[in-house]
Amino acid sequence: HSAEIRGNLGSLLLKQGRTSEAKRCFQEMLAGQPRSAKAYIGLASCYLAAGEKRLAHDCFAQSLQIDVNNPTAIYHLVKCAYEIKSYATAARLVEEYMQVAPVNASLMYSLAGLQ
Repeated sequence: HSAEIRGNLGSLLLKQGRTSEAKRCFQEMLAGQPRSAKAYIGLASCYLAAGEKRLAHDCFAQSLQIDVNNPTAIYHLVKCAYEIKSYATAARLVEEYMQVAPVNASLMYSLAGLQ
């Protein structure tokens, strides 16, 4: 699966600090698999590394709309939401996540803060 290879390569490049090359890999992965939560998380991580928090927030949200059961994406979405002062999307997705994940006191406090 070419898209999966692109995602793995993107992750490796991101770890090496080669953000623009990693971003291209994740974008190519999305072209082949438009509903890939992994590709959106990878792209979000590239945006975070570049300091583009709004774009990172939007990509984390996209990934969670595909697969809400991802605690790492939830964490980064909430962090981005606070940093860009945009709370509605994060609050909605945290509520959805709490329906499928074990109750976590820290997450409950985060949700209260977002609301």
